[in-house]
Amino acid sequence: MDVLAAARAFVSVSARGGFTDGAAALRIPQSVASRRIAALERQVGSPLFDRSRRGAALTPAGEGLLPVARRLVELGDEFLLVAEQGRRRTVRIAVPRTSIPALARIAAAGLQHDLTLECVEGDVPQRGRMLGDRVVAVAVLPARGG
Repeated sequence: MDVLAAARAFVSVSARGGFTDGAAALRIPQSVASRRIAALERQVGSPLFDRSRRGAALTPAGEGLLPVARRLVELGDEFLLVAEQGRRRTVRIAVPRTSIPALARIAAAGLQHDLTLECVEGDVPQRGRMLGDRVVAVAVLPARGG
């Protein structure tokens, strides 16, 4: 079972209150969403939805699992984004608010080394936070006196 795909279906169906709408939001057939959620229910050993003609309502087990499933989907999205950036050799860099020509020079320097630099502007505290939170790989920060 593809746990990430099943979690995506579970989160989407729960957000939209029905299998048809949840599947449509993911651009997959309703039958695929149903199979993924059924596999997830078998895996966890409990129904996650009360199904009716009016839609799908979370069971207590589904309510308990939903926050974890949301985090799993978010982490899965982040994982795929980082993987894509790695394939492209894209490096996010936090830079001071500066002129467009200066940013173009930074990006051009990266291209000379087969890197795509994605510049994210911010003031010094923002750039420090972005680096600490790993939103960027590199940050331009003031030199510390020594």
